[in-house]
Amino acid sequence: MPLPAAVIMQELKAAVQPWRGSLTYLDYGSQRLVTLPTQLNGMQSAPRELVLDFICQEAEGGQVKGHDKLRFPPTAAKSSGMARPCR
Repeated sequence: MPLPAAVIMQELKAAVQPWRGSLTYLDYGSQRLVTLPTQLNGMQSAPRELVLDFICQEAEGGQVKGHDKLRFPPTAAKSSGMARPCR
């Protein structure tokens, strides 16, 4: 029996709140770690679907924008924590 969308969104309540923090990655050209201020917003785009939009501020003043969409299978158990990114 599939779980209702409300159960999934209750479990992911923190993910749909605006978040500000930083993203750190390895620049393979310089072999140095780079940290960018980052803003993340999440929203439910459909039942069992979550969209995460992000904006990263580059040191030179530019912005990098992107998004990821997660779909949750209707048979996912509450305790499984399973989600698949959509690409």
